[in-house]
Amino acid sequence: IGVPEFGAVRWRDGALALTDARLQPPVQLALGEVEGELGAAAPGSPVPLRATARIAGGGALAIEGQVAPRAEAVAGGEASRPPLALRATLEAAGVALLDPYARRYLGHPLERGRLDAQATVRARSGQVELHPAATSSAADGAHVATRLSTSAVSSSGR
Repeated sequence: IGVPEFGAVRWRDGALALTDARLQPPVQLALGEVEGELGAAAPGSPVPLRATARIAGGGALAIEGQVAPRAEAVAGGEASRPPLALRATLEAAGVALLDPYARRYLGHPLERGRLDAQATVRARSGQVELHPAATSSAADGAHVATRLSTSAVSSSGR
């Protein structure tokens, strides 16, 4: 399978609706003002990715990093360059967004507060790994939510 070559792809003023059906009722997350760019792709080179979005209910998400073309990962390049290597920054997100996860994994609700967090996101062999940065800060118990989201993402790989 060859890796296609293409120029940069940009998008703006988009929207994205995510549903996590592992929880009952399913968790919904809406992103608006989605903007970004997927850089030019060429065989043997990672593709730069940059995206920003506003989170419904408050907060902002920014993602920056690289995506390796899938054919490289299949051909054995995955060990040296994961197919996905991103830095994610979450600013002023309402912790209520993580409430369904807190209830499931901690047995405790998250009702108020704002969360600022930074994390590294990597994907290898179909598994998504989320590693919170040591500099993440939180209010009203939201530090638990950062660790909780790591647990929730890890458990989704089963």
